[in-house]
Amino acid sequence: MDDPKEREAYQLFRRALVFRDEEAWRALYARYQGLVTTWVRRHSGFAHASEPVEWLVNRAFEKMFVAIDETKFGHFPDLPSLLRYLQMCAHSAVVDAVRRRERALLVEDPKGHSPPDPEVEAVERMAMQELWEALESILVDERDRVLFHESFVNGTPPRELVRRRGDLFRSVEEVYTAKRTLLSRLRRHPRIQAFRRKHDGPAGAGPSWGVGRDSPAGGGRGVLAGLF
Repeated sequence: MDDPKEREAYQLFRRALVFRDEEAWRALYARYQGLVTTWVRRHSGFAHASEPVEWLVNRAFEKMFVAIDETKFGHFPDLPSLLRYLQMCAHSAVVDAVRRRERALLVEDPKGHSPPDPEVEAVERMAMQELWEALESILVDERDRVLFHESFVNGTPPRELVRRRGDLFRSVEEVYTAKRTLLSRLRRHPRIQAFRRKHDGPAGAGPSWGVGRDSPAGGGRGVLAGLF
């Protein structure tokens, strides 16, 4: 990399992804938020995603954070390769949102589909109760609880969360950083890891049930969409 600006940007990604540097993450988000927004808006599925562009942009950054750590950063030799991956994450966020909407529409209009099995529903409710109890025990203070319920249960956009709870969050970037930190902590927690091992489906299939934005038993975006 001969361009000093490109080298500087690459090192910014490195500090954010390898060293999990909070200041670097804030700077990364501020620098590339506009570009990721453009990628999201230009995706052919955006009009069908039924999600705010801001929410999709945050999901793109979260996907990159989860996927790339110190063991995988070496797969990206330069800035263009990192930006291509970030663009893939933006497109993936849109596709995920479209799929969730399609699944929600199937639930709302189940004509032609078999009715749900009461026994399966009972097992899912028990699993969700177990998950919620674990999550509530991990969320240690008001800031964590507000962030979790507003962001991952209600789907509140960061800007709206800042407007409602300016006493806890001063900016959109602060909300994004707090979400990333909370997600990382939850994914590493032994109770969440044990829950995933117990309830995940076949390898690569992921959970066979979801958590909705309005209740622990619903479908669509929500806790599992953010955690798993």
